Amino acid sequence: FLPDPFLDFRPYPGNPVFSAPVPGSAFVAARPVLWLPGDDEEGTSWGVGAGYRFNRYLALEASYVNLGTLNATHTINMLPFLGGGTLTFHRELETTGPALAAFGILPISDSWELFVRAGILFADTDLTTRINGNRNSMSFDSEPTTLGAGAQFDWQDHWSARLEFQRSFDVGGDDVASEADVDGVSLAVIYRL
Repeated sequence: FLPDPFLDFRPYPGNPVFSAPVPGSAFVAARPVLWLPGDDEEGTSWGVGAGYRFNRYLALEASYVNLGTLNATHTINMLPFLGGGTLTFHRELETTGPALAAFGILPISDSWELFVRAGILFADTDLTTRINGNRNSMSFDSEPTTLGAGAQFDWQDHWSARLEFQRSFDVGGDDVASEADVDGVSLAVIYRL
């Protein structure tokens, strides 16, 4: 994810997007820095998992999660003394990975129960940047803590529906310029053996 400002103008020794000679310096480069979504940015997430319930009050779940894809496009009109023209920056960010969570469950009737979850997401984030059609990709890992709470309704002998709010804290980790909390609301259908 790339924060605003999304360009970092400073001497940069590795693979610059572009460079120009400056008196007293070998070059000045513009390179994308990592960007995390703002409060208003949304994506569609999905996941699939399997779990084991030890008793009425405790369960464990392993899953694979895709937190969705975020897209951002910015256009910059270059000043005439920089050559004029237009730079178009398009960024696409996708976070996926396995997750492991423990559930605390409070049955409130034969069909309804409330629950809380605590776990960890082993996140792999792929950032793709296109500048005037030139593509650059990078990946980075993090292990954000995940907390959630919700309600589950059981019907018939094997089916359940689960509504949950979940937050993954500090997605991005120490390897990136900044981190973000990712919130999600999910509706799941569960088959119980």
